[in-house]
Amino acid sequence: MSNLTEQTAALRAQINAQLPASTVQAFEASVQDLKQRNIEAGVIRTGEKLPDFELPNVANNIISSKQLLSQGKLIIAFFRGIWCPYCNLQIRELNNKLNLITDKNATLIAISPQSISHNNKMSIQNNLHFDILTDIDNSYARRLGIIFELQDFIKPYYEELGIDLTEFNESNSYELPVPVIFVVDTDHTIICTFADTDYTNRTDADLLIAKL
Repeated sequence: MSNLTEQTAALRAQINAQLPASTVQAFEASVQDLKQRNIEAGVIRTGEKLPDFELPNVANNIISSKQLLSQGKLIIAFFRGIWCPYCNLQIRELNNKLNLITDKNATLIAISPQSISHNNKMSIQNNLHFDILTDIDNSYARRLGIIFELQDFIKPYYEELGIDLTEFNESNSYELPVPVIFVVDTDHTIICTFADTDYTNRTDADLLIAKL
């Protein structure tokens, strides 16, 4: 089986072949603009302490970082939403490697700004066996320096594809999180960070598991 890097490359080629050239160019321009902003430089760094969180899961139960880290290390995957094929691909890969994570006495969670109902739908569709938490209005992601505002010029292309962020996130904001993954030690120290504003680039789960 190919690794996630190869899978995302294949998905990128497939999607680009299906979309009009103007749409592909617009998405590439959006990513390039984000790269020029150097958003990654503002992301909370490896070696820093992860701020505490208390966020609802799909059952609307509050999950806290203190509780999770009292049980072992933690992998946190931020993702954009159920509408993002790259996010679904990565979430499924993490789910497939869940036993390797729990074997190291660690916990995996995912966080997105989309509504609890959409997170629940994503969990069911992908047969997930770990918690997805809802970060309302990207409030927690903002504390980590991983959010950005979707550019005005790209919004019509999202809408053409049926992606209405105000509906998915139940918010008037067009903010999204960078799809960052953190590995966190039991003392809340971040021991590994993968952050890339090019949402088509993802890191293999095996590289994260090696940090546990």
